[in-house]
Amino acid sequence: MEDESHTLSDARKPSLADAIIPTVTLIVLIAGAFLLFGQDALDGPVQVALVLSAMVVALILLKNGCSWDDIAKVVRSFRIEHIKRAAAQAQTASGA
Repeated sequence: MEDESHTLSDARKPSLADAIIPTVTLIVLIAGAFLLFGQDALDGPVQVALVLSAMVVALILLKNGCSWDDIAKVVRSFRIEHIKRAAAQAQTASGA
């Protein structure tokens, strides 16, 4: 049974710190990856930094009152729209 009383619109707006923290996290993790691994950081550690930064964003969203279901819906809808847009661009580019 889903709890419909808590929606994405009920979540608090992010503060400036909420916006800066994931960005700083990503910069620090990527810089650390390059310091530790040099050019080899592109083979994996940078992707780990991206995933960890996404986790920080999810934690901030949860802190601000978003439910996990709301976060998952937004991610799914973005992926679907992105795929549709890419398919339309590919059709246009191929002349079909």
